[in-house]
Amino acid sequence: IHAEPLEALPIWEGGEFLDEIDDGYIDALLAAAGPGVAAPFANVETRHFGGAMHREPTSPSAIGGRNAAFSLLIIGIDIPGVTDAALREQGPALLEAVQSWAHAEINYNWAGHPTDERCARLWSAETAAKLAEVRAQYDPEGRFAFDALAPGEVELSAAIEIDDRALETKYHVSVGQGEQFQEIAF
Repeated sequence: IHAEPLEALPIWEGGEFLDEIDDGYIDALLAAAGPGVAAPFANVETRHFGGAMHREPTSPSAIGGRNAAFSLLIIGIDIPGVTDAALREQGPALLEAVQSWAHAEINYNWAGHPTDERCARLWSAETAAKLAEVRAQYDPEGRFAFDALAPGEVELSAAIEIDDRALETKYHVSVGQGEQFQEIAF
């Protein structure tokens, strides 16, 4: 639990799943975000994994990176004209600085603003093949595949009924280029 803000807040986030870390990892982390560094991050944390994270669930799942030993999570408040440029420069630089310790897979929740290269690491080859098989069977038009996140705007609407009252909701989704910015308003 990270003492989440009560109101919506624009953030930049990125992360990495890691194998064993050592003094070199700590040195790389501190050089990018330690004392005396003008780093724009609100949070930089390394977590140790194990226990339930490493156990396969009784039902199959597509959770990537279960065998990682550690994770790195970086969060910054994305304030236009104040921290936005620094976050987009220093965030990826910090992730690049720790690539020597990167695990083969990364969990989507830590992927931040995934590039094609990072998307390729979300699952093992076996899990990716199974997901492609499921996608081909249940989503042959590719509506829910990553390729659907092409730049542009999409209007979605949903109608649900609660206690005999019809409730209609419209969603506006903008998907941008570059860092794959996604905005969802409703």
